[in-house]
Amino acid sequence: MNDTSPGSRRPVASGRALTGDPSGRLSLARRYNALLGGKDNQAVDRRSAHALAEVFPGAVAAAIENRRFLRRAVAALAKAGVSQFLDVGCGLPHEPTVHEVARQVVPGARVVYVDNDPLVLAYARALMHSPGATGHILADLDDPETILDHPQLGVLDLAQPVALLAVGVLHFLPVPYPALARLRDALAPGSYMAVTHHSHDHLPADVAERLTALTGPGGGHGPLYPRTRADVVRLLDGDGWEVLAPGVVPVRRWQPRRYPEPDPDGPQTALYAGVAHRP
Repeated sequence: MNDTSPGSRRPVASGRALTGDPSGRLSLARRYNALLGGKDNQAVDRRSAHALAEVFPGAVAAAIENRRFLRRAVAALAKAGVSQFLDVGCGLPHEPTVHEVARQVVPGARVVYVDNDPLVLAYARALMHSPGATGHILADLDDPETILDHPQLGVLDLAQPVALLAVGVLHFLPVPYPALARLRDALAPGSYMAVTHHSHDHLPADVAERLTALTGPGGGHGPLYPRTRADVVRLLDGDGWEVLAPGVVPVRRWQPRRYPEPDPDGPQTALYAGVAHRP
């Protein structure tokens, strides 16, 4: 039976035991899986998901909308002619995967998945594998040279346009700009970059304060480094890159689909989203 997340109408999944990680430590990827209603998580991850949802009622909605944005962005970029994707901070597999979404538009699309969690990569190799068309790299976004020098990156042709996906990952880094700049500078003209990022811009002060206490040093549920809209624009813009319409916007306002409920603004998901292009 599923547990009900405090402050949310959606469930945090009850989970199942995972092999390969007896440490009992919180995993950000497994917590995201729990917020999405998945089963690949442990009790420590579900406790953290509940704690987040109690102080920030939009936590479950943010996870869901983050994943929906990823699918919309991949489909849009594939329709724009991109056939190569570099998914950094890919997390545990959720269907449809990036390569499944891309191949609905471009049958020969190739994807390299990157994550710093060995268990995530084990699952990715098992469930997001297509010989010659997918690669898997164990590396941290904060170590771009490991990514760029890895043999598995050879699945992609960096002389041709690539879509760099940094969705739901940059807010875990204290200083993401140099690493992201190194990766995007390695991409050919015609490439794209899609990001989402957590922000406190529109959160009530008391919610932001409690969330900071929970995810800051000593809080036990971090790290989390919220940034302003201007900061997120800086991540995408400049050095020959141009932010595409509709700009950096609350996540559900980036090429939104129709929803039966009213379109929530930043206070409910606290995520900005944007896509940039290197002409």
